Amino acid sequence: MVTFVNRLTYANFFEEVAERNPFKCPHCGEIMELTRLFHPLRGFFYDIFAPG
Repeated sequence: MVTFVNRLTYANFFEEVAERNPFKCPHCGEIMELTRLFHPLRGFFYDIFAPG
């Protein structure tokens, strides 16, 4: 018999390890949506607003 394990999302894993959710707003407590990731030398490498 094969059993499947539910994988944790990054936020759930981080919350278990660090005891805080990185996507939870520190001001209002609402869950934030990841829209952009920026690297100082390479610029944006994840952007949901980028065309195509």
